[in-house]
Amino acid sequence: MKPMKKSTKHLPLKTSLAALVCAVALPYTSHGLILIDTNTLNLNIAGKIDFGDNGLVVRTATVGTPTAGVYDGLSGYAQSGLNIADDQSNWWWGAGFASSNARVAAQSNLLLGVGVIDNNQAALGGYLYGPAGLVGANFCNVALANALTGTEILTRVSYWGDSDLNGIIDGTDYSLIDNGFNNQLTGWLWGDYDYNGVVDGTDYSLIDNSFNNQGSPMLTGDPKPVSGVVPEPTTLCLLSLSALGILTKRNRNRSN
Repeated sequence: MKPMKKSTKHLPLKTSLAALVCAVALPYTSHGLILIDTNTLNLNIAGKIDFGDNGLVVRTATVGTPTAGVYDGLSGYAQSGLNIADDQSNWWWGAGFASSNARVAAQSNLLLGVGVIDNNQAALGGYLYGPAGLVGANFCNVALANALTGTEILTRVSYWGDSDLNGIIDGTDYSLIDNGFNNQLTGWLWGDYDYNGVVDGTDYSLIDNSFNNQGSPMLTGDPKPVSGVVPEPTTLCLLSLSALGILTKRNRNRSN
């Protein structure tokens, strides 16, 4: 029997899909900031998306909540990708939402993570971007074919502790984690950066480390087209995206 022939496909800077289904992990090389915009997303037990330092918009999904420390929804994919029960060399390289960039950082400076937040800010009291959520025609500074309406789930690689996923650790992120801690909230937005189902001292250590060592805001990437291999049928995928260097360091003392 002849092996299945694989086709080569080029993705543009922004890719809009009706659905993204990943069954297994495949090499997929790219350069620059890539934003995948899909209506639905389904990863099976072996499916993996390597975000590199990039982003994902899912139009129809749930951010997820933890039960006995295990998240469902898209946060469950991030928790699985973090793979924190494994050796540290494999952090952010499990099935689900992985990141080759964050995996490298996990072995050195622990600066990067994969954040998943709900853009339905009306349901969250308009805490971040007002009652309508983050709206408009771009996310991660990449223009979208269809503007955000405030009902999406937003995912991206950013500094490990960037609650609002705006590419920088600032006072807003500390306000969010403090609110999450004081009110026993869960999820990346409220400071559960290690996806263990609770905001605790580990999360504060992560955000402090990122604040003290972050470089330039993670806003844009090198806008080059992406090329790679996608199998037939197109239910198999791994998106391996480009690296981002950590630039300058900044120190800050934070009192308890």
